[in-house]
Amino acid sequence: MIKQNMKVALLAILGMLTLWLIIFSFIKIDVATKAVVTFVDSFNYIAIDSKSAAYIEKHELDYVKMEYSKQYFSCHITYSSSDDDFQYYLISLPDIVDKTKSYLETNIIIDSLNIYQYLLKK
Repeated sequence: MIKQNMKVALLAILGMLTLWLIIFSFIKIDVATKAVVTFVDSFNYIAIDSKSAAYIEKHELDYVKMEYSKQYFSCHITYSSSDDDFQYYLISLPDIVDKTKSYLETNIIIDSLNIYQYLLKK
C-alpha cells in the first residue's frame, strides 16, 4: 500500500513538473523600451538608448514592434548612426502614422521571448 502511494505521489509530482514546464513555454516576456521617432525630410529615424541598441546589435534584429494609437506595428529598422547615449536607426513606418509633428514618443518591443529563450539569451 505504501509503495503504491509513493508511486502515485511521484507520478503526481512529475505530472505537475511537466505541466509547469509546458506552461512556461507559452508565457512570453517582451524586451521593450521607450523611443523617439523623428521625421526629417522623407526619412524616419528612431532614437533608441544604448542598452537596448546593444541588444538589437547582439541578436542582429531587423524588426521591432512600435506602438501607435494603442496598436503595435512591425517596423523594419536599419542602423544609421550613434551618439554617446543613443543610437539612431532608419525605420519604415506604416501609412497610418501621423507625420505632422516633428517627433513622436513611442514604446517599442524589441523582442518577444518565452521564458526559456529569455534565460538563454540573457
